[in-house]
Amino acid sequence: MGVSGKLEERLLKAAQIMLRVGDIRSYCRFTAQAGHWERAICIAPAVSHKFWQELCAEYVETLSAASDIEEAAPFMISAGRSAKLVDQYIDRSELDHAFV
Repeated sequence: MGVSGKLEERLLKAAQIMLRVGDIRSYCRFTAQAGHWERAICIAPAVSHKFWQELCAEYVETLSAASDIEEAAPFMISAGRSAKLVDQYIDRSELDHAFV
């Protein structure tokens, strides 16, 4: 916790500095690196819709590797990756979810 906690603190401090100078893109990147993905995703539309979609797609990749597909599903759909979601449901033999 000591090392990762300090890294998280430093990343969040860097994010706050970027926000103060008006670099919202960097704020979102540092915030996401610190593990606060939802906060970064909420602010990302201030940069652009395309950046928001990219950040959502990156979050989906981290969620897909570390958690249940149900948690990643809304972000996959909003990022325009519904086909990948369907494929994952099919791979898991959850055909009813894939159909929906």
